[in-house]
Amino acid sequence: MKRKMICASMFYMLGLFFASFFTDWLVTAILVIISVIAGIAAKRKEILLAVFSFIIGFGFFSYYSRNIYEEVIDYAGKEVSFRGRIERIDVYENARAGFILSGEINSEQKARIVFYWEDYSCNIGDEIEFVGVVNEIESDYLFDAESYYKSQKIFLKANAGKNIKLIKHSGFNIRQALYSYRSSMISDFNRKLGAKEGAFLSGMIFGEKNTLEYTEKNALYRSGIGHVMAVSGLHTVLVAAIVMYILKKLKLNRYTSFAILAAVMLAMIVTVNFTVSVIRAVIMILIVYSARLFLRESDTFNSLSIAMLIIAIENPFVIYSSGFWLSVCGTFGIGVAAPYFCKEIKNKAVKSFVSTLCASVAVMLPSLYYFGGISAVSVLSNMIIIPLCMPVIAVGVIYVLSGGFISLLYPVKYIIRFIIALSDFIGSFGFSYMSCDKKLIPVIAAVMAFIFIVKIVTQRRKITAAVTASGIVFFLILSVFSLEYDSRKFTVAVLGNNENAAVCITKNDKAIVIDLSGNAKTSRYVEKYLNQRGINAINSLYLTKNQNSQLSAYSGNITAETEKLYLSGELAFSDNMGNIKTEKDFYSDGLFESDCFDYKITYKDGLIEIKSGERCITIAESGNSMPQNSDVTIYYGRISKNDIIDANGIYLDETENALISGLNNFTLTEKSGNFIIRRL
Repeated sequence: MKRKMICASMFYMLGLFFASFFTDWLVTAILVIISVIAGIAAKRKEILLAVFSFIIGFGFFSYYSRNIYEEVIDYAGKEVSFRGRIERIDVYENARAGFILSGEINSEQKARIVFYWEDYSCNIGDEIEFVGVVNEIESDYLFDAESYYKSQKIFLKANAGKNIKLIKHSGFNIRQALYSYRSSMISDFNRKLGAKEGAFLSGMIFGEKNTLEYTEKNALYRSGIGHVMAVSGLHTVLVAAIVMYILKKLKLNRYTSFAILAAVMLAMIVTVNFTVSVIRAVIMILIVYSARLFLRESDTFNSLSIAMLIIAIENPFVIYSSGFWLSVCGTFGIGVAAPYFCKEIKNKAVKSFVSTLCASVAVMLPSLYYFGGISAVSVLSNMIIIPLCMPVIAVGVIYVLSGGFISLLYPVKYIIRFIIALSDFIGSFGFSYMSCDKKLIPVIAAVMAFIFIVKIVTQRRKITAAVTASGIVFFLILSVFSLEYDSRKFTVAVLGNNENAAVCITKNDKAIVIDLSGNAKTSRYVEKYLNQRGINAINSLYLTKNQNSQLSAYSGNITAETEKLYLSGELAFSDNMGNIKTEKDFYSDGLFESDCFDYKITYKDGLIEIKSGERCITIAESGNSMPQNSDVTIYYGRISKNDIIDANGIYLDETENALISGLNNFTLTEKSGNFIIRRL
């Protein structure tokens, strides 16, 4: 029975995966027919189960896409009326809030949408009614919003429209009560520990990362322990263990204990906003404890398969969720692969190392796909730092479960400070984070498939371990060579979104950054690009507008060392800020020139020329005129009605009658005298 559930879950997920790529009905029919024929021809029950599961997964995803997703998307770009109940409230830095509303479009189509509004003096369970235009959710270079919301069955968004009405609902609401309790606990953490340590503990206990400083989050992910900020199996198991310990001391029978545990687990799911990793962990925990309830043995792989199947049946679009795949792969690594490879290992230190390595390798593929890189020191960090995190999480959980009555927060404050300092130290090394191009994803997928085949064919643990180790080494060497090869190319990256624009010029691990728009958010685009390219230093940083606020933004968001900083005027505050402690140079009259990699870079009044011999790239704000001899012309900023459109230009903003419009975050790479455009 155990292996049948694993087989059914695996091929059901495979059916969802294939259906997400092959959405055409003809292709769908052909694949289903082939699967049916293969199933009929097969004599083994396992093959019949696999084919049946694949067909169900493929068909369910296709049905869901055609009859639910597309029905909702048809309203995109139209003015509609909407009334929906508030399910979640996310407050952002710019004093706006994002409301997840569940209701009906035009009183005819059920849908969940994101509604952005400045007024958040309302509660979960209240209703919002408005008239306005709804649009599809679009991804940005910084955040894949489309996949994030799609995996939660949210397909449309709307900004504050007209005729907005807030319908208050009185009475008890369990979700609002838990949301208010969560908010009060976060407030307690901040008040008793301080802003920095309180934000860190809030992230560990509730997954609340909005108030955590960017540099600290970056250090955690570079050092490979960012998962402590995502409430998942580690936290859920700890909560379950504490609850069961208390229930055991109370000497309750196993049926009552299980009912109380289930109630606490469901409350935890609501408190962390239905995070998919927690849902997965709760299902597995309830399976484990229910097995004990009926005096049966549980199996991690079987429990994981059942959890995946339950989640994916309820929501086939969960395959778009990064949290789902990181949670599943991490659990497989630590709960399935690690026991398999550690079975004959007696030394505890070696066993701990191998277990941590299994978890790190298991999440390599989703980390590469979703984040464009992997931590090269994650095994070391997890062995050193995670033991320090465990008492912090335990203290936080006990504080929350006791309503603040049992408080051991004071000593935790200093442990958190040490964790932050240690992760910052480990993550500061240039080799700590390995950037990997997404073009290598098929390679790592092929390596993993080969390891799986070797395991099935040989059934030899040592051979499988040797092949796994060889595959990891092969991939890491290939990644290093690929990154080194790409770094030798002369590349011009245009980063930002419409009015946010910066140019990053790189070659041989050297980088020149020119901020054009003076928008505070632009530095985040630059930081992500530098991380993806594996660049740890900015040779020259030019700030052209709003330089006081921009220096503050870059010092807070850029982890790469800045060697030279160029400004157009004196600063209104101290010269040394945050990560930027270099000497400042000043240019005058809105003009500077720089020789870089056989190219001459000239900036004057918002226009950049990058020249080498006869070749020329020009970048300017929309509405400005460009030189006639430019090989590539790029316009940033909003387009006004009076702007003359360059038919051969590349526009970051959407426009008509241009060669390319709406192209944000891309690179120009020189090859054989031409420039190749690649979207980031």
